[in-house]
Amino acid sequence: MSVIEDVRKVFQDLVAPELKSLSVKLDGFEREMKVRDDRTQTKLDGFERTTQAKLDGFEREMRVRDETTQAKLDGFEREMRVRDETTQAKLDGLNARIDSGERLTHAKLEAVSAKMDAQYASIMNALDLDKRVGLLERNKQSASA
Repeated sequence: MSVIEDVRKVFQDLVAPELKSLSVKLDGFEREMKVRDDRTQTKLDGFERTTQAKLDGFEREMRVRDETTQAKLDGFEREMRVRDETTQAKLDGLNARIDSGERLTHAKLEAVSAKMDAQYASIMNALDLDKRVGLLERNKQSASA
């Protein structure tokens, strides 16, 4: 036999079975990895579905809460608008009463003032003070002369 044939025979006897064994082991590892990969993918898919369902539920809950909060705010705004209008109407009524009271008070003061002026003139007329003062002054001048 030749050296090449001897090497080939040794290779077939020693290395080829070892390579075949390694190839079988590698195929087994590949199958196991495929099974594990499939299981992991199944778990990930389930996790993704669960997470998405929870997220969808959370979004729905937030939407409902947002709508509820908005409705409460709208109600609050309406109530504040009504209260503001009521307060404004009361203030307008008070302003009108104050204006009316001021006009009435002014008119009464004018009437009292006119009455006082008339009474003063009447008293002055009744007492005829101007003439009496003039008379007293003449008497004083006559007495001093």
